[in-house]
Parts: sequence; structure tokens; C-alpha cells
Amino acid sequence: MRKILLMVVGVGLVVYGVIQHLANQAAEEELLKQLSLIEIESNVEIEYASVDVHLLSDKISVRGLEVKNAADQKMASVELMSMQGFRPDELSEFTEVRLNGVRLNKPAWQQPTTFPPLLLESRFDFAFAMAYEPDSGALEIKLGMDAKKVVSMAMSANFHNATPFMEAYHARRQQKLQMDKQSNALNSPNDSERMSDAWIQLEPRAFMLEVNSLGRLSDLLDQHLKNQGLDREAFKQMFTEQVYSADSTQKTKDALLAFADGLQRLHISAQLPEGMNFPSLTKRLNELYGQPEAAADFLNLKVEGS
Repeated sequence: MRKILLMVVGVGLVVYGVIQHLANQAAEEELLKQLSLIEIESNVEIEYASVDVHLLSDKISVRGLEVKNAADQKMASVELMSMQGFRPDELSEFTEVRLNGVRLNKPAWQQPTTFPPLLLESRFDFAFAMAYEPDSGALEIKLGMDAKKVVSMAMSANFHNATPFMEAYHARRQQKLQMDKQSNALNSPNDSERMSDAWIQLEPRAFMLEVNSLGRLSDLLDQHLKNQGLDREAFKQMFTEQVYSADSTQKTKDALLAFADGLQRLHISAQLPEGMNFPSLTKRLNELYGQPEAAADFLNLKVEGS
């Protein structure tokens, strides 16, 4: 009995190894298509060290990425890229992409002095997630960025009536993937028109933006201002003038100024009414211009700063 059990386990491991090998091959072929598309659109070259498929979690991991410019200079490196729920031939209900250990290569940038040294020296992590419900047409998009020991940012947006947009987006990507690599005509007029029409039909429901200092946001701002020929006092004066001239509530103005002074945390969120696409939302906000309290109530706007 013990020998039979060991044989079954052994056969199982062999079969799993074969499936894993075939899955890795298929994933790498699809990855090459996607990277080729990025290379064409961005005029860069992308190399990587290895690809692994995690069968149980539906995740693809790519290690040791390098991005080079047209002059064959390394622009950036990525320790690990992971993709989950990625299905190029169909609309995925959940997709997540993470980039861990991103570092910029200063010599490759045309104007490195325009970048604060803290960012050029920092290690970045990026995250993107998209959840789509075909039955209801609901869509949620999340973005995140973390510059180690400097600053973190997070943003999310929720939409209704997203099916036309998702179908148009998927169709455009499929068309690009099928085009010849040497083709420069990546977007046809019909493509762009379909995407624009679908974007207009989206109904925004919620939005959130949060910025948190991880210890050196103040230093990052000082370096940026120095590159612009400004100092902190000049910035505060300009920012205060802009805030007070804005058509917003006093509470919102106080929160923005508190963030500019403390540079610790900024939180902005809104919950929008149902059934309003972008044109109707813009129209309503134009009608509420000069009524900041009414506009804030309409958007369920919340702003916090420290």
C-alpha cells in the first residue's frame, strides 16, 4: 500500500511538473506579445530574467526586468512583476498588476536634474487592480505607489455602466496585438471614436485620493521647489493664494492649507449621485459654480489634511 501511495504521489508530481512547464511556456509567449506592444507604443526595449506561473493562484511572476531606451541605455529596473487574473483573450473580472523594487537609472534620463534626487535614489512599488462585474456593469479601479521612506499614494475610482468602455478597451487591445509589429497605425479613427463614446457613457460613482508621508515628503517638496527655482515660503504664498481663490468651501480650504503646512497626510473622497455620466455631471457642477457648499453636498466631498 505504501509503495502504491508513493507511486501515485510520484506520478502526480511528474504530471504537475509537466503542466507547470507547459503553463510557463504559454505564459511566456503571451508575455512576449504584451511586452512587444509596450515596446512599440513607448519606443523602449524590455528584457527579463525569468517567468513563473502559479497554477493555484492564477498568477504570473516575472523577475529581473530591465527597460532600455532607443539609445540602449537602461532606464529602469524591476525586481519582480506579478500579474493575476490576466486573460488576454477575454474580459477578466479581476486583474491585478504589481511592480516591486522599481529603480530609476539616472544616467539614462535626458534631464535628470528635473527629478528630485530622493526619487532617483528611491525604491518604488506600484500596484494596479481592476474589478469588473459584467452583469451589473460596475467597475472599480485602484492605483497605488510607494516610494520607500519618502511618500505613498493611493487612488481608487468606481463606475457604473462600464460595459461599453470595457468592451471597447478589450477590442482595441486585441486589435493591437494582432497588428504587425512594424505597423505604426496602432489606433484607427474608429477605435478612438469608440473609446471616446464609451468613456462618455461611464457613470462615475466614487473617487478617493490619499497621500501619506513616509518620513521624507517635506524633503521631496524642498528638492522639487529647488529645481523650480522656488523656496518653501514662496510656495506657501502661491499655494495659499490659489486655495483662497478656488470655488470651494472654507472647510476644504483649511484642510488643503493644513496639508501644505504639515505635509503628513491628505485625503480627498467623493460619493457621486447615481445615473450621471460625465457630460451630465459636468453640466450640474457648472450650474453649482459659485455655490461651494451646495457643490460639496452634491459630491459628498470630504477633504482632510495634516
